Amino acid sequence: MATATFKSVAMMRAITEGLKRRLPTFTFTSSIEATTGNPLLLVSADSTPATTEEVALIRVSPVTTIFLNGLDQTQQAFCPHYVELCTEAGTGAGFTTSSYVSVAHQTAIFGELMKQTGIFLAYQTANGTVPALASSATQMVAANQVADFTTDASWLLGAA
Repeated sequence: MATATFKSVAMMRAITEGLKRRLPTFTFTSSIEATTGNPLLLVSADSTPATTEEVALIRVSPVTTIFLNGLDQTQQAFCPHYVELCTEAGTGAGFTTSSYVSVAHQTAIFGELMKQTGIFLAYQTANGTVPALASSATQMVAANQVADFTTDASWLLGAA
């Protein structure tokens, strides 16, 4: 993954503000990923996230491209971004039903993440492993990926 951009920080700020409106009783903890500087957000039903509870870890990171700015850094405005979500796998089958995050709360989270019109990736940790800020680099990996949605910005043209 590429290092953080101003755009990724702004996208995370918008996600955080939207989720605070949609999930007012949840606890929000923000951080920066140690290896990349990408913004992280831990959304949990209470202030002490634990296994089998509603916990979601969100990361926004720029897509690595060959197009760099004059300082050999990732372009700020034109670079597409990944919007990533990690939840703990439950005991059921299927992505939405196998998470401890309720379908109603997942819908609220998906809505905010999809509004960013990026590349949305979903991950699940093993049952019994809580998504954590300090473990984002090892939990949000290809082996844990369960879904990939590339949103299309053109659908916004028809919105009122």
